[in-house]
Amino acid sequence: MSESNDSRNFLEEQVTAAADALGTRRIERLAEVGCTTNADPEAQAKVTQWEAYTSLDVESDEQADEMARDLASALLGNNWHGELTSQGVTGEPFRTLLQATSHEGGYRLRVSHTDEYGENYVAITMTSPCQKNPEGHQMARSPLDPGYAGSDADAGKYDVEAERKARADGTATPVATPTARTDSADTQPSRPSDSSR
Repeated sequence: MSESNDSRNFLEEQVTAAADALGTRRIERLAEVGCTTNADPEAQAKVTQWEAYTSLDVESDEQADEMARDLASALLGNNWHGELTSQGVTGEPFRTLLQATSHEGGYRLRVSHTDEYGENYVAITMTSPCQKNPEGHQMARSPLDPGYAGSDADAGKYDVEAERKARADGTATPVATPTARTDSADTQPSRPSDSSR
């Protein structure tokens, strides 16, 4: 089994456990993403990581803190080590509640909370380490990702050529668009739009 498949399988297992601990089955993203800020799909595909993301609405800071404690109880000690925290960063809309790394493999887990921009939710992000890929690599989605389509072997692959054509002719980007890094992997990703919930 390839390193990429190992990463996908580990994150499928772990994000499902996290979602279960929060009482939800919704996984909003489980896909390979580029480890570069370069928006070109071919450049992104050269060095990638797997990223899992889910979120859950909360009504208060206290409920968010309770969810973080529940996640810590469910995940820490099994495959993860880390600590609960309640750190806010000046100028950032997110408060980090839990940070952890896997016992093996260099995976990272971040649980954060925001009550800015008219939304109040807890976000869980898990990432694998970045890995170099062979020439022509296509980024993929997990079958657990809402953007995964079909059941054939290439169903979860991104269509790099369609991405390039869409950019060149100014048409809308296809649904299966890889997520470009905007800065470090520690940055909290944006919550998907209401249409995906």
